[in-house]
Amino acid sequence: MSHIFLPKTLEAVMDPIGGVVDAGHPMRAVVKGAAFGDGSWNGVRAKKVADLFDSMALEWKDRENEGCSIVMDSFDRIQFTTGRVLEVGCGTGEVLEVLKGYFDEAIGIDISNAMLRNSNYPQADQANCDGAHLPFPSASFDAVVIVNSLLFPSEVDRVLKVGGTCFFVSTKGAGTPIYLSPYDVRRVLGVKYQAFTSASGNGIWTALHKSA
Repeated sequence: MSHIFLPKTLEAVMDPIGGVVDAGHPMRAVVKGAAFGDGSWNGVRAKKVADLFDSMALEWKDRENEGCSIVMDSFDRIQFTTGRVLEVGCGTGEVLEVLKGYFDEAIGIDISNAMLRNSNYPQADQANCDGAHLPFPSASFDAVVIVNSLLFPSEVDRVLKVGGTCFFVSTKGAGTPIYLSPYDVRRVLGVKYQAFTSASGNGIWTALHKSA
């Protein structure tokens, strides 16, 4: 399937691949609050999310990670993989290991310390921190990759260089628990981003190129 260009003016709430966004999952309010900056993301909520993923870390490392193939599909078709990349929400490191094969330097962060401690790739460059407060200088990455994780648009925009690309992946499309539609991702990052999206396997990727 060829990728779809998302015009700047789209206001649809449908998934562009054809699925309706399901707002019933308990994480959806957290996802929307983080992305749209409604003030609901704070230290208390961050601790709850960290505790949730800490509790899943042991089983998480043995899961099959669909994100790897979808990320590779987006890279192959957008053909932007150079320089330094940050993965926000790297979990136990499967996608981060893939990124190391495409970029000169790959760094991962996760809010769950247990996820990092149980990484399948303990030698990877990883840090335990909140994606809303990234410990990196402004304009320090050529790409930011987010797979099934929360999007904090102001921080992504801050650390991403002009000319860089944000890759946002939902491995089960609109059925992904932590999900934003490509339209919402495009909306919260703003008019300086040119966006393309496509189905890939059971999921969706969106690539957003920062032009200014």
